Amino acid sequence: VITGYVDGLRERGHTVDAYGPEDYLLYDVQRGRRYVQPLMMAWAGVQKVRENDYDLVECWGGMAWILEWLLSKMRPRPFPIVHRFNGIEAQRMNAFKRAEESGIVESQKKWYQLDVTPLHEIGYRSADALIAPSHHNGAFLDEKQYVSPERNHVIPDPLPNTFLDRDVSFDRENRI
Repeated sequence: VITGYVDGLRERGHTVDAYGPEDYLLYDVQRGRRYVQPLMMAWAGVQKVRENDYDLVECWGGMAWILEWLLSKMRPRPFPIVHRFNGIEAQRMNAFKRAEESGIVESQKKWYQLDVTPLHEIGYRSADALIAPSHHNGAFLDEKQYVSPERNHVIPDPLPNTFLDRDVSFDRENRI
């Protein structure tokens, strides 16, 4: 999805720098990824912002929380920060919490599996705008009020119709 957006912007004449884990991970993180990767992303992201003259900085995923927070503190800051919210992290944890509180499920978390949702929320609140790929996610953002409603934007699903228009049979035997 991300590379599709990047390609589309480049086709329209925009200059786009896109960075992924291969650009900022200093080593192959096997353990503690959700704690270490945000630090490495923030370090590399701040360096890239200092080296370049960006019109806009767009971050994808909850792991960008430290980077978004640090960038929001820059003065002067000549670019807006936009967070692409896919909703999976925050909404999943929200659903698990409600299920545990109601007794539907028993917590299976280990002592080291901390809920990092409050950290991700720091990033969402640090952004100037949030973009969600569905109205369901947009409603979640409006409910949580990470930013004012006029700064929440919902965009159509970027998947091509050749993928979305496929016939799917839900009546099939289970396979593992």
